[in-house]
Amino acid sequence: MQESDNASRLKVAIGTLLRKLPNRTKYILSEKYGLKNGSLRTLESIGKELGVSRERIRQIESAARDFLCKENLPKVVFVLLNFFYEKLSSRGGLIGVSEFEKMIFGDTVSDQTRCQLRFLLLLTKEVHYWKATGEINDGWYIEGKEGDFLKMKEINLKLTEYFRKTKKIMKLDDIWQVVISGKLGTDVKKFFIDSEQGRDRLGIFLNISKTIEKNILDEWGLREWGVILQKHAKDKAVMAFRKCRRPLHFRELAEYINKELPGKKKALPQTLHNIIIKDKRFYFVRAGVYVLDEKLFNSDDITELCL
Repeated sequence: MQESDNASRLKVAIGTLLRKLPNRTKYILSEKYGLKNGSLRTLESIGKELGVSRERIRQIESAARDFLCKENLPKVVFVLLNFFYEKLSSRGGLIGVSEFEKMIFGDTVSDQTRCQLRFLLLLTKEVHYWKATGEINDGWYIEGKEGDFLKMKEINLKLTEYFRKTKKIMKLDDIWQVVISGKLGTDVKKFFIDSEQGRDRLGIFLNISKTIEKNILDEWGLREWGVILQKHAKDKAVMAFRKCRRPLHFRELAEYINKELPGKKKALPQTLHNIIIKDKRFYFVRAGVYVLDEKLFNSDDITELCL
């Protein structure tokens, strides 16, 4: 099964399932879960449209889901669910929603496909959904991995505290060494080294975190750090130089930032020029051309990178 075909296979599976239902029930499910256009609606809004109470819509939706869960699944649905389950299992049985969607469908996922995937997975008892919290993004886990889900919250807290204490950005291999050294606790070390996919599992946990993020150089750190998620022009300038690793004219720098590090506001050449000429981390090379302080190209110290 080619992953590039999975969106169309999913659409066929959803259509096959819905054909088992009365038209009104089919409409309610499609609207509530965004199966046709990727736009979810509340039970109340659907009820108002159909002239019935919110509770009645909830009863119809619940009965329909129970019916679909108890029915013998059509082969096209059964095969697809097995494929999804195997993909989840290959990643240790636990993964964030966004990472799972990318694994199945590639970099571009429509809202409709996203909604259809969630609806189909919610019908199976072998796969469970967890809602996002203040520190953790939403995700999926297979039956029996509830303990790993709870452990993920604890590990995220310890990793966040470690980054805040050390004030260092790290590659995945560096974080792995921190874990297996026991610096996060022997329980965290045991959790990962007892798994055949220990290092990969660490990467999954990092991708699920809301407090920890990766920049374009595959360096991990706290989302609040400018070297991780660049909120200001000066942070984007530092990251652009670290990525390019050569002198840049301020116009070339603006073009690079707008292409590789886009934000709500377009980077303007003259604004960038005014910023870097006043920043001691950038050195003048020749007319309009600057370079980042050489020691910062490979630095992991955010006190230097995020002035």
